[in-house]
Amino acid sequence: MGPLLFSVLVLAMYHPAGIFVNQMRIAEYAISLLPSGSHIHIGFLAYEYDDLFDGSKEEYENSQCPVLTHFNFESYVVYINASFATFNYKHNFKGPPDLPQIGLILATESRVNGDMKGIKELKKKTYVVVETKSSSKGLADLATSPDHVFSPYGFDGNRLSNLLLNDAQQACDTDMYLPAPGSKQCQLCRNACDLFLPLNCTNPEIQRQCKYFTNELVYADNNESIEETRGID
Repeated sequence: MGPLLFSVLVLAMYHPAGIFVNQMRIAEYAISLLPSGSHIHIGFLAYEYDDLFDGSKEEYENSQCPVLTHFNFESYVVYINASFATFNYKHNFKGPPDLPQIGLILATESRVNGDMKGIKELKKKTYVVVETKSSSKGLADLATSPDHVFSPYGFDGNRLSNLLLNDAQQACDTDMYLPAPGSKQCQLCRNACDLFLPLNCTNPEIQRQCKYFTNELVYADNNESIEETRGID
């Protein structure tokens, strides 16, 4: 696994302290898995947005007080502004070029003003740590796949480690691929895979890089079929 850009967004929604502590531990564990040379950005969104850290993994480890463990989060909000959260999540990926980009969102289900689907549409490899037993699943839906959703309770470190290792090996966003080793220009998966038969990608390397794209298409097709079936009297 080579260096990558790792962006952590903390949505400061009101929640029990135990959940918050567990989320911080998961974030610290994820950061510990990053290879040397990785770039880390950590932001905290409550009523305002604060950049807590922006630098290399080495700078983070050598700091006397790692921000996720020791930062005193005293500001919690009942409502999160969806457009503000989306804007900052996108902005945080403007880091060193040519690094695979992975994001981590820490939150608890709460009231969100607006739609955060812009985060999903960004197509970054996104992990979400949220209490998934909540009646609202909006934040969990922002993750790249169901496997990218983690609960602050019963955390599966092996799953995170394996997913992170796999995602770090894919330089492009989830809807793109590198056509050849050493290539610097990502190509759209939809141009390599038949839009209506996405599983017909015959190149194993393209299949590997475009798996999230094809899975999303198949999921959408299945949902459309279910909706059509429901419409039959």
